[in-house]
Amino acid sequence: MSILPDKPSDLISVALSDLRKVEEDEIYEVNMDVWHETSGRGCIVCLAGAVMAMTLYVPRSESIPNPRVFGHGIFDALSALDMFRVGEVDLGFYLLGIPRPPHIPKKVTIPEYAHCREAFHAAMAEMAKQLKKAGY
Repeated sequence: MSILPDKPSDLISVALSDLRKVEEDEIYEVNMDVWHETSGRGCIVCLAGAVMAMTLYVPRSESIPNPRVFGHGIFDALSALDMFRVGEVDLGFYLLGIPRPPHIPKKVTIPEYAHCREAFHAAMAEMAKQLKKAGY
């Protein structure tokens, strides 16, 4: 099992890359309300579920309704991704055990994936870029 990045910007970048991979694979369906669930056609995943599938190599035949099975560190990182995807930057930092610097906003607007996947990708990539620029 791979270790996930500690920096929020790197974690988001890995998640976006993994999300693109599952989007291109007809076996996967993206639904931001489902972590990693086997379906009749393949596997349904969210942003963090894409990381489970691609970086953590969870088989598509395995349902994981809650990422607690991974243990504290990975669970926290996947939960932080879930917060970042809805713009809750402060909570994402908290779950990673990193104090949010005052110059980083507590919350940002992230378009819903279901409404416009490209706008979601762009907003998340911008978040990662701004966090990286700030050293996070």
